Formats: sequence, C-alpha cells, structure tokens
Amino acid sequence: MIKISDKDFDIAGILNSMSKDNPFGCRINSLYQCYDDSLPFVDFWIQENNGTYCSAIARLGTQFIVQLTKLSDIEEISSFLRVAGATSILCDNRYKLDVFCSEKKNGAVLKFYGEPYDIKESYDLCVPSVRETYELLVECKEEGFEAPDFESFNLDVSHKLRHNAVRIIGLKEDGVLKSVAMTVAETETDAVLGAVASHPDCRSKGYGSFMVKSITNELLKENKNIYLHRALDKNVSFYSNLGYKVLGKWCEYYF
Repeated sequence: MIKISDKDFDIAGILNSMSKDNPFGCRINSLYQCYDDSLPFVDFWIQENNGTYCSAIARLGTQFIVQLTKLSDIEEISSFLRVAGATSILCDNRYKLDVFCSEKKNGAVLKFYGEPYDIKESYDLCVPSVRETYELLVECKEEGFEAPDFESFNLDVSHKLRHNAVRIIGLKEDGVLKSVAMTVAETETDAVLGAVASHPDCRSKGYGSFMVKSITNELLKENKNIYLHRALDKNVSFYSNLGYKVLGKWCEYYF
C-alpha cells in the first residue's frame, strides 16, 4: 500500500528512520525538510508492505526520487510511477522498475570510508554566491550535461541553503571563483556530495582534491555519512584515491 503524506499521516519520523545511511533516502528526507508537503509542486509517499514501511517516494515538480529495499513491492511502485506524470525517476539500480521510459542512464554510487584528511594545502576557503557557483558549473560542464536555467537553479539552491539542506564552499583567486564543491542533499545523519568543479584554466593545481577533502572534513565533523553519485566511468578513480569506494549503482529513467 502506498500512502501519501497529509494531515492524517505524518511521515516525518518514518523518513528519518528510513533515510539513515542511504543516499536515496537522504535526498528524499532532505527535500521533505525543505518543502512543505502542502505545496502543489511536491509530494511524498511511503509504501507499506506486510506491516513494514519499506519504500519512500518524493516528487519535486515532475522529477521523482525513489528509495527501494528488499521488501519493496516493485510491481506496485512501477504501476504507481507509470501514471504519476514523471519526466525522470532516480533510484537504486539493483531494483528494476517496470516503466516505459525513453532513456535510461546509470553510474556509480560511492561512499566515503576513512578518517578526516590531514590537509597540507593552505588555500583560503570562501562561501560563494549562488550566481558565482552556477556560472562556474556551467563553464566546467561536461559533455552531455544540460544546465538548468539560472532562475530555477537559484530558487532551488537558495531555498535549500536557508534550510541547511545543501552547502557550498569555494576557492577564489584575485576575487574570482576558481573551484567549488557543494552537497545536493543533507540530513542530520547523511550527505550527498554533488558538484565539484575547477575552472579549466586551473586544472592540475590540486584544487579539485583540496575541495573534496575540505568539504568531506566539514561533513565528518558533523558525523555524517557521505555519498556521491558519479556518471558512468566518470572520475571514479579520482574519488577512489580520496577514500570514496563504490557502493553500488544509481539509475535514472527519463520520459
């Protein structure tokens, strides 16, 4: 049975319990903490199977995130998602959804295993503006990456920053942002590391690894599990050398 969050069914405690030590649960719970579920562009659902809460679903606009487990009723969730009006669905690649998608992508899920870094570099960190971050990410975008428009990016990231659901750190040279790292979701127990980018003119200076080490150390001080999603065969060795190990795979369906 799939239940929607409403005044008669408060799923906050369920999400807090389910989301711990799970990157998909972290992203769902982070959204829940940011957005009032009475808003028209967000919804949250929990699946109950034989008396056990086993799956969580979040909708932001037409983008869906699904947390699945061994107890999930995949057939019921697939049927639900087929009629939910999704343009994309992000989930764990171990569980195969029966949906009629036009495209499917997957990549690695990594988790940090290790102790805080002993950082030798002495670069000064800053908190860049959302616009500075956006402009650098667009300048560093990889082939196949389609950046959202700035207004959408700004509204989403600014709102999440106010709710401590994401963070951004940066490194500047002569007042110009040259490298950035940010999380895309955070809860009290977990974080998902998102964009890490350095300006093309500043490659091979060690900025990227410095930014990963710095934001990882910040999150470790808060006793958070740290995950990241990488595109297929992209930068896995870079993160592996920094203590991030492949945990599994993510999958995203597009419609």
